[in-house]
Amino acid sequence: MGINKPSLYAAFGNKEEIFKKALSRYVAGPVAFIQEAINQPTAYEVAQSFLIKAVEFFTNTKHPKGCLIVQAALSDSADSLMVKDLLAKYRYSYEHLLAKRFEKAKKEGDLPTDANAETLAKFLSTLHQGMSVQVTSGASKGELMQIVEFALKSWPR
Repeated sequence: MGINKPSLYAAFGNKEEIFKKALSRYVAGPVAFIQEAINQPTAYEVAQSFLIKAVEFFTNTKHPKGCLIVQAALSDSADSLMVKDLLAKYRYSYEHLLAKRFEKAKKEGDLPTDANAETLAKFLSTLHQGMSVQVTSGASKGELMQIVEFALKSWPR
């Protein structure tokens, strides 16, 4: 493309700023399905949509397998502390949105009153992150969908 580092940094800032901008676009674009899932009418449909859309995204051949927010967090270097912190905030953010949605479901009678909204959100988050790692290790869409089906059988109703 004929772009050198000085002109790239002049346009977008330093490496961290470039990464922040790329991450912001990623969240608003390819992984916008998370917000769509949270807007589903029932807690079960939130979980179902979140997990199925994640599998579809992770296995889409039009982009690298897995999730940038998960995969980038797996790298370990001294210069990546800012990146790790930023990614942790993004992961916490979507987990917090899920927990809020499940608290609402409890108040509406859609989830049992003894359901732990934070644990349900952490459960989905853990599945999401684990499936992202699994797909980069060769797991197929079919295998990931079996995990989704198994997880949804245990969903409280």
